[in-house]
Amino acid sequence: MNVFTTGLQFEAAVASDDVGNVVSAWTDDGRDGETLGVFVQRFGGLRPTALDVDTAGNRVWEQGESVDVRPTWRNVNGAAQTFAATLTNLVGPAGATYTLVDGAGTYGTVPNGTSAPCTDCYVVSVNNPATRPTQHWDASAVESITPDTQGQQKEWLLHIGNSFTDVPNSSGFYRFIETLLHNSITGGCGGTNYCPANSTTRDQMSVFVLVAKEGAGYVPPACAPPNLFNDVPETSPFCRFIEELANRGVVSGCGGGNYCPSQAVTRDTMAVFVLRTLDPALNPPACTTPVFADVPASNPFCRWIEELARRGVVSGCGGGNYCPTQPVTREQMGVFIGVTFGLTLYGL
Repeated sequence: MNVFTTGLQFEAAVASDDVGNVVSAWTDDGRDGETLGVFVQRFGGLRPTALDVDTAGNRVWEQGESVDVRPTWRNVNGAAQTFAATLTNLVGPAGATYTLVDGAGTYGTVPNGTSAPCTDCYVVSVNNPATRPTQHWDASAVESITPDTQGQQKEWLLHIGNSFTDVPNSSGFYRFIETLLHNSITGGCGGTNYCPANSTTRDQMSVFVLVAKEGAGYVPPACAPPNLFNDVPETSPFCRFIEELANRGVVSGCGGGNYCPSQAVTRDTMAVFVLRTLDPALNPPACTTPVFADVPASNPFCRWIEELARRGVVSGCGGGNYCPTQPVTREQMGVFIGVTFGLTLYGL
């Protein structure tokens, strides 16, 4: 690490990040023989940034398929780097056969400050077992950057789709719904069903947005009387999520001291649900020239709806309209939440 050996070098420290980039620091008094200085040496400088799967298909790996696996790494070394990689240790839940068809990858020369996917990528396959091993089905594989002196390794999770029997892989919502399951936002509506056409209720929505914001396993503090809303007692499994949303200033109820937990979320209120949960300090600009014909500037939801449109989350319901009072179905909810919160099915 240190090629200058005159004088004293001491108080060394070494640290590594999660993929094996290493930084070493030490104190040195030998540079001019008098002054102590702190010196640092960095090794590696590659970070994983994204992962695409089945890029020629619907971008979801499914049972019975062979698909490409295409990682992206970013070079932060300070100089161009030429590297390749290998994919090994493809494993998954018992009951299926996992095959690494092509485990050699090439990235070529990647300039400093640039992200690049592999130019020659990996191929994996899985059979179609008679019984699905588990509803949320993930395999994994380890990518190791070469030459070995680089030292970086990344374990990639590889989700296997067709998780719900009532969501065909031809549906435009399919990948979004798989993403919700993969991120533990929802496990469906019972059994192997997702109920894509059902309306999303206000109590369910409180769970969806908070877990999307805070991550899998998030549980707010338990409710205790006096409850914030007359129609949400502390015995409700949704109480803690609803009151957490209220405490964050996301919701204030439906009037008269109530929350209306079983009421369907409409497309206008959905805009507030997702954006305020994502960023409580967000204050979208007022509407001037409305984007949607059925959402005038006088509509209190207009600025929230147009903020969603600016972010590419929504494009309306057709014919230049947004359909603000229309209930949000569970399949539509997958798009609202997945895109707003930047959830991914593969990668980081």
